[in-house]
Amino acid sequence: MLIIGKRVCIRRLSRKDVDQLKNWGTHQDPLFETYNFPKTNDQYRDYWYREKQGKYFRKIFGVFLHDGRLVGYITLKKIRRIQKKAELGVVFDPKELSRGYGKEALELFLHHWLIEEKLKEIYLIVGAFNHRAKQVYTKLGFVKEYEYWESFENPKITPDILTNLGYEEEYFKIYKGEVYCKYERMRIRLENIHTIHKK
Repeated sequence: MLIIGKRVCIRRLSRKDVDQLKNWGTHQDPLFETYNFPKTNDQYRDYWYREKQGKYFRKIFGVFLHDGRLVGYITLKKIRRIQKKAELGVVFDPKELSRGYGKEALELFLHHWLIEEKLKEIYLIVGAFNHRAKQVYTKLGFVKEYEYWESFENPKITPDILTNLGYEEEYFKIYKGEVYCKYERMRIRLENIHTIHKK
């Protein structure tokens, strides 16, 4: 699969591409630490790449600028061909946020999978506190299905750290010494897709 847009192109991520991740920036907000790619060695990158692959139920795609620079990757997980559903995962280089690359890439990606590949539904899970991501998803046509509480995905965020960050109780709770986060499940279907996807 190769999708070419005005500023970005999307294709399957190769092991060689993964080496570019060591040059990515770092999120300074500890709440987003799990999105930072570890500055590790070739062996770890081999392992990471193997874990992200899947013959039938999981695929990973790189988002590249036209000069070949990797600025993000999109994972399609839990692909169910019979039900025509899949889960979306999105990660972008912190240095490249707020430049519109993610929105353009997702427009192209969703168009391909909902129209060309004929999936009926793509859903994702996002932290309720992640306002920037939710805003992009909403503009693309995703709608919130429901919200739920679960242990925060970053185990390094302890109750003390969360308190020092001045957390908002709307999004985080501390229960029996453990940090819980409110998550939202959002989905997009062909009937929800915005006009821009149909061009």
